[in-house]
Amino acid sequence: QTIDLTDRSTADGERPPCAILGAARSAVSIPTSIISGLRGYPQFSPISTSAALDDAAQYPLFGRTIPSDDGTAVPFVLYMRNVLRVRYLGVLNVDDAYGRAFATGIQVAAQQFAPDMTIQSFDINPAASDEALRRTVGFLA
Repeated sequence: QTIDLTDRSTADGERPPCAILGAARSAVSIPTSIISGLRGYPQFSPISTSAALDDAAQYPLFGRTIPSDDGTAVPFVLYMRNVLRVRYLGVLNVDDAYGRAFATGIQVAAQQFAPDMTIQSFDINPAASDEALRRTVGFLA
């Protein structure tokens, strides 16, 4: 449907102005922004946060109204280190593309802005039992 939408033309053969708003999920924005970019149309997402979409060579016409996962990780790490004086941080994240990307963003931000901070990440299976979660949290103690 995206391709059909961008194939429109006026009676005189000109393409009318067009932009695409959406999608919500990065997993959808990534392929649709490739198509819209190849067609010469900008695509904007209000909530796609994947740092992969920051690659301007791959997604030259993609824009967003929210920071990427990496962008939100920087102020988080700075707040933890400079305001709360955290030196050891445990990150519990859901073991999926979003959770792993956010945990990686925190690691990368800490390497650059808080190199003395020690971070341990724990991937949590979304179907984990309460007992498995308790054991994981126990590793933080």
